[in-house]
Amino acid sequence: MQLKVLTSILAALALAKADLSGSSVVVPLDDLPSVPNTSDYFEDIGVWSIDNSGSVNDAADKVKAASDAGNNGDLFYYYNLAQYNGQVDSLKFEQGGDLESELAIAVQAHGPGYLQELFNTTTIPELADWLDGYLTGKTELPTPQAEKRAHTSCGGSHVPSSQDCRDLVNKLYNQPLFVPRSPRSICFRSCCVSWSNSFAATGGYLAQNVEACGQSCTYQGKSCEIYDVLFINTHTNICVSNRASGCN
Repeated sequence: MQLKVLTSILAALALAKADLSGSSVVVPLDDLPSVPNTSDYFEDIGVWSIDNSGSVNDAADKVKAASDAGNNGDLFYYYNLAQYNGQVDSLKFEQGGDLESELAIAVQAHGPGYLQELFNTTTIPELADWLDGYLTGKTELPTPQAEKRAHTSCGGSHVPSSQDCRDLVNKLYNQPLFVPRSPRSICFRSCCVSWSNSFAATGGYLAQNVEACGQSCTYQGKSCEIYDVLFINTHTNICVSNRASGCN
């Protein structure tokens, strides 16, 4: 991992949470430094957690601890726990799940030896046992496949809970906050809305798009992406999935 990329991740994840109202909490992981394009699996994370800031911040602390200790296996897991809004159930040690998809992408980015490196540098017994299955050939690691999407399209990967997305719509409508340009995602439990370009919007505007995705995709058990949305002279793509970093 390039040092600048890791520094950016840690700086982003370390920022403090701020209350909106009542029990609603956000984690503004913004003001990210500019990082050059890289084939590295790890990227900057920007997420507001409406409901689970404690778990996200705990994952951030563990990312830093794993980095300091050189435990890349732990770093891989806790990095994903942060970008999946601290939802442990989204990262089960199983075949065909989201964690396997993330592992396949990471190995493709870093090379086949990365699987052994993760196994050698984790202190999490369940993760070590799970990785051992791929190393010994008991479980086959799939090849990542990019999904082709149209202007509004549904996908089978990174699927959020339909009820969590309904609740996210209500949270956004009931808190008509003005969303700053960074970070570019908001999560509630396992449902995240994220957008590709920096733009400022209201919670109500995002709620409309989450609901539109719900009617087309997420309420039928799919993730969703809406392409080329125009808001105040800015074109962007909006994704509704179970992670902060988008649909793909």
